[in-house]
Order: sequence, then C-alpha cells, then structure tokens
Amino acid sequence: GREPELAPSHHWRSEADDEGRAFCRPRLRGEASRVLWDSLWPYLWQWLSPRHRMRDPVRCFAAHADGYNLYSLLAKCEKAPEDSPMILAVRARTSDGRLAVLGAFLPAALRHTGNRYLDLATYGQTGCFAADAYVFSVLGEESSHEPPRAWYWSGRNELLLHAPQGSEALIIGGDAVALSLDHSLARGHTAESTSFGSPRLLPAAG
Repeated sequence: GREPELAPSHHWRSEADDEGRAFCRPRLRGEASRVLWDSLWPYLWQWLSPRHRMRDPVRCFAAHADGYNLYSLLAKCEKAPEDSPMILAVRARTSDGRLAVLGAFLPAALRHTGNRYLDLATYGQTGCFAADAYVFSVLGEESSHEPPRAWYWSGRNELLLHAPQGSEALIIGGDAVALSLDHSLARGHTAESTSFGSPRLLPAAG
C-alpha cells in the first residue's frame, strides 16, 4: 500500500544557536506526517540547495485526508503558487512485504503537463532550476532502516516530470521512470533512470 503526502515549502524561518551561527530546522505545520518520521527531515533538508533550506514545509496534500486519487493531489497543488518547491513522499511496500519511503523534491509546484513532459523553460520563467531536483529512497521503517539516499537531476535529458491532463499517472524522470504513481495512488513503478542517474528506488522482490 501507499500513503502519499506532498508538502510545498514556501514559509521562511531561520534560527541561531548559542554561538550566533544560523541554521535551519524544518517543522511541518499541523498534524505530524504519517509518511516521514522526524529523523528523516534533516536528510531531506541537507539535500536541498542552500536557497531552499531556509523554508518551512507546509503540507498541502495527505491521501488519508484528501483522497486516494491523483486528481485530488494535483488539484491541491494547483492552489499553490507556481514557484512553490514541493516534496512528494510515498510510503511503499514491495511484493514480498519490505517497507520503504520513496519520493522526490521538485523545484516548482506540481501541475498538469498535458500530453508531454514539462517544458523546463517554464522553470526559468519562475526562477526555478531543474538541477535542484532529486529523488530519494529510504528502505525500512522508523525503528530500523538503511541510510537514506538521494540522486540529483543529471541534466542528461529534459524528462523531469509528466502529469497527463487526465490524471491517469504521475511520472518523475524519463529514459526509464525514476518514480511513478497511478491514478489511485495505490500502485507505482521505479526503474534505473537516466534523468537522475538513479537505480531502482525500491528493490525487486526476492
């Protein structure tokens, strides 16, 4: 099963320690995440480019509250400002029962892309950069898991994001999909992806 959440990040907060050094610590507003446990947030933040690390995450979608369908997810994202970076996190399980958290950081808000991949030129118009994007994987659960890993946008193609108008699938990466979700958010796919130079985010069964 899968329990997707998506958090756009567009509120800034900085803090200082006793020696006056500035640092950032993400705080998700409201109900705690059902997908990301507390000790994962520092990993997600250290993988961000410096200009994104000063932001606080604000959850805009949680499947248990907003519905298990991609249309609802994209409809929620449409309400966010176009230049809102977003983290997509998915709780996943292999066919042999192993648990994992998979996801991606996208430098701008999710939008339908019609019958083709996102035109990356639109990122430049909003001051966003595809190079900031990454996919990530954490095998296990909060009580016992392998070290979280991330893979950044490789720049080897232009295939970052595809969200067809009919909301039948959400596809991240191309020349083999890094991460995809179906219309019900119940099933997905991952493979070795040229877009991120990433392996399968979830190991094959067996």
